[in-house]
Amino acid sequence: MGYGSDDEPVWVRLSDSMIIDAEPPLPVAGSTLSAVGLRVRGDLKDAVPGVAEGVVAIGVQDGACPQDAQYELTGVAGEAVDYEGGMEQEGRRHWGAEFVLTVNGSAFQVQYDGSAHEVVRGSRVTVRGKLFVVGDYEWEAFALRDTRAHWLVGEVVTLGGGDAMIDLVPAPEA
Repeated sequence: MGYGSDDEPVWVRLSDSMIIDAEPPLPVAGSTLSAVGLRVRGDLKDAVPGVAEGVVAIGVQDGACPQDAQYELTGVAGEAVDYEGGMEQEGRRHWGAEFVLTVNGSAFQVQYDGSAHEVVRGSRVTVRGKLFVVGDYEWEAFALRDTRAHWLVGEVVTLGGGDAMIDLVPAPEA
């Protein structure tokens, strides 16, 4: 499994609440994160014709703060669905839409502002945004399609608010 020809590492945010709950625990460089899903939350557009599927770093410089890392993921869209959120006293409202993006065999959860009708299943799209680890509870609570995979950890940077940024590449298949 891999998302690009060279499988360049990507910086992914791991929230402090997941670290506290040990779901997953804070990894160390050289370890493997097992059965973890990744989500990109960002802007959606049709893929430019001729652009290959892959994950491309946008504005990530050597020595740049990893929490600012953004990526463009180009691949094939799954079926999009709208989702709602909000506090009970405020009432539920439309918060956006989501789908699974397949990039060279790797699957990513995608969330974007907009409606599900904006994405045609099987179309090539590009999503630009930041990457996050999907919380363990989300798979069942939100009936997400299972896109969990194994990832090798290259580097870990803890942030001031308790979150961590982890540098990941797909783990080789066993």
